[in-house]
Amino acid sequence: MTLRKPINDQASYSMHLAELSNLAFNKKDVARRITGKKQLDAIIRKSYGWEAAHRSRRLPPCSR
Repeated sequence: MTLRKPINDQASYSMHLAELSNLAFNKKDVARRITGKKQLDAIIRKSYGWEAAHRSRRLPPCSR
């Protein structure tokens, strides 16, 4: 039960990224939207300084 919140938070973050990517790349195909989602994730992590924590803790990258 202690993992529920982090898992839900990650799923929520991933869904929000998918929504942003679909909005930003709405005229592109699915492959480009998935690539855009990964780019948005990288930009957000870098801007918040999460990039180093992401690598050092071996956290899984954002899922599709």
